[in-house]
Amino acid sequence: MRRIHIISVLALCLALAGCQGAQGDEAKGDVLVVQVGGDKVMLSDIQAEQPGATAQTADPGAIKRIVDRKLMAQAAAQAKLGDTAAVKAATARFNEGAAADAMVKKLTETVGAPSPQEIDQFIAAHPEAFAARKFLVIDQLELRRPDKTIPPPSAEGVKSLDEVQAKVEAAGLSYQRSVRVIDTASAAPAVIQRLSALPANAVFELGAGDIIAEGQILQVRSAPLTGALAREVAANFLKNQKISAAVTAKLAELRKTAGDKIKYSNGFSPPT
Repeated sequence: MRRIHIISVLALCLALAGCQGAQGDEAKGDVLVVQVGGDKVMLSDIQAEQPGATAQTADPGAIKRIVDRKLMAQAAAQAKLGDTAAVKAATARFNEGAAADAMVKKLTETVGAPSPQEIDQFIAAHPEAFAARKFLVIDQLELRRPDKTIPPPSAEGVKSLDEVQAKVEAAGLSYQRSVRVIDTASAAPAVIQRLSALPANAVFELGAGDIIAEGQILQVRSAPLTGALAREVAANFLKNQKISAAVTAKLAELRKTAGDKIKYSNGFSPPT
């Protein structure tokens, strides 16, 4: 199954979209928590630090962080630090980010829930994440290969990770041995296909570049995900896919509309 996670920028936008840190409005039922000089800290401000907080469950630590931040901001204002180029640039970035997050939030509100048929099709198409889900318990040894031309120990016909460890120690290389669990629901399909095709007790190599991991499968545990929880997981993934598609489509539309208004300086090229 494709890795069940959203692109990091989208995850950040969604997290920020759920935290509305504006100054509260007592007329709309907001609650004054503390006043710092001329600045009010409302319950809605606390909820930006502690989502879901109520007047009874507000975290004193969150309140303290906001008060401390306001005290430092007021001191900076008295010192006229807000007039510096660095602070102005940071403020502009924050305001721009908040506006972009609001646009993402608006897009998410237009995305409907997946249909029962879509959920059924998704679950059927990804058995490794649902009915046939497994945990692979891996004994692994991580090391930095000093020379890429040196073949990995697993290529030398070793039959156990203990043999790999002995060879690494004989070569005077540093290593870290640990147990790792690979979930077929979230691992890369290519990795799962490769590990599933290995003969029993085979030693294999994972990773690329300077850091490699020599591993051996200790145990395969069946961990099926079925019923209501499976449908909830599938529905969330499908909705996130739709949100990602909506954001991508909006950005494509905005880029097309902007046209030659987007001008790169010499030496900088647009990303491919």
